[in-house]
Amino acid sequence: MVRFRRLAFTLVELLVVIAIIGILVALLLPAIQAAREAARRSECQNKMKQLGVAIHNYHDTHKTFPPAGVNYGWAGAGATNNINGQILNVSGWVMTLPFLEQQQLYDQYEPQYCACNYIRNPPIDNVTGTTAIATPSAKNSEVVCTVLKTFLCPSDPYNPVLSDKAGGSPRYYNPYDRDAGAKTSYDFSVWYWDYNYHNDWGTQASNSRYMFGENSDTGIQHVLDGTSNTIALAEQTHNLIDGAPSAWGYRGWVQIGLDVAFYGINRFDVFLGSWYGGNRDRLVGRLAEWGTSGSLHPGGMNITLGDASVRFISDTTDVTVLKQIATMAGTEAIKMPN
Repeated sequence: MVRFRRLAFTLVELLVVIAIIGILVALLLPAIQAAREAARRSECQNKMKQLGVAIHNYHDTHKTFPPAGVNYGWAGAGATNNINGQILNVSGWVMTLPFLEQQQLYDQYEPQYCACNYIRNPPIDNVTGTTAIATPSAKNSEVVCTVLKTFLCPSDPYNPVLSDKAGGSPRYYNPYDRDAGAKTSYDFSVWYWDYNYHNDWGTQASNSRYMFGENSDTGIQHVLDGTSNTIALAEQTHNLIDGAPSAWGYRGWVQIGLDVAFYGINRFDVFLGSWYGGNRDRLVGRLAEWGTSGSLHPGGMNITLGDASVRFISDTTDVTVLKQIATMAGTEAIKMPN
């Protein structure tokens, strides 16, 4: 009689193989995640490059860069400078749409009406000599509530729509009626305290002025520190503690743009104002304050310089250095941070 030997794994051998596979997966997973993040960061840089090219194409056409926004209807400290015409609360990105292959969306926008009808301490309209008004438009609201991938960082998975922070009345952060505005990961470099005053960009000292602000009209000739040494655009996360992140199409309360030098980069520690009663836990990817800069890219964020080049800067960069590269005519001896 011939006996046949049955070939099979023992239970111990099977468990050993499973353990080895688990170890290999554990070793490979961080590398895979790092590779994916590197791809997302590269995609983010490409988007910021395209935005930089778009504002340069705008400059070629109009001989100035687009403003951060036009004719805001709100200010923290009341009226200091009048505006010419009605309140518009519109972001400079709306004017840049034709240079971002969004001509059809731009054609839907009605520039004679506001993009957002939020008002606080409204300015005086120089044309009428009376308090400025904001005339809303359902069409404009529809435009600025359109989520555009052009303005979204692929590393930020948080809600790209402002419905999460804008309940109640008045509509601090959203454009009009019950509409929910579309966020942007990228915005213009502005002075943080610009939110306090109406139309003050032109009255700021030239050596401390950022490239953008309300009703700004910067030309390349004004960037005395050099366009390769001056921040034009920065990143912001979609999740904030205090206030709201920027919308791409309009300027609601404190949606001014981004100041990289106010808090520094990636400040995820919670603002400790006594008025705040929400979750104070430190969450990576949730910035503490509106108007500040950061990203979900490990270790720093991307910036677009005035020459449309894109750099990744570390979140350990000193605030003094950030201030030097944020101002456009400070004549500092600048060395761009790595």
